[in-house]
Amino acid sequence: MAPSPTTLLRRAESMAREYGGEHGTRKRELLTLLDRATFRSAGQVLRLHELLCFLRAYPDDAELLGQVEAMLETFDRRRDLQRHRRELADSGIAGTPIHYGFYAPTAEWLVQRWGDRLTVDWPEFDNRKRLENLLPLLALDCETPGLDEIVKPPRERMGDCIRANFLRARRITPPAGRVVRAGRGRHPVRHGAGSHRRRPGR
Repeated sequence: MAPSPTTLLRRAESMAREYGGEHGTRKRELLTLLDRATFRSAGQVLRLHELLCFLRAYPDDAELLGQVEAMLETFDRRRDLQRHRRELADSGIAGTPIHYGFYAPTAEWLVQRWGDRLTVDWPEFDNRKRLENLLPLLALDCETPGLDEIVKPPRERMGDCIRANFLRARRITPPAGRVVRAGRGRHPVRHGAGSHRRRPGR
């Protein structure tokens, strides 16, 4: 009878810090099986990712390193990850959302690369009414007439312009390194799936 995914994971974890002899070969064999396995719980998916991160930082050899990096590159495509992605929010695993109040330089960097995956976390946004007066400063010149004529709450008026306008607020804030503010606190931003990989050693 073939060992279960849980058993395979436990075996790989138990020898992760063992080096020399046949350990490298055995680790590669277990990772091959784990790459095809499907886990039932979010905790097991997280454990596999942590195992891969450790082996990425401390591989037995170049062959194992290549195998680990290949698994990390495709980790967001795992079916078990997709099934548990909400439970794994803020874990830093590729394919899961991140909720965080980013500082201005980071927010700008994220917008430039993954702007289509960012949204404002409105329930966490303080003093939303004060944003009403700031909208003209955050919009392009050609957009200001629409802001004057359309009577809607900021969330609706910004619509798809959130990433291009609201997160561009750094232009009217203090120098880099200070918090982006529109009301109180940092930008409460939700970073969508498949955009961040947490890897030690880099």
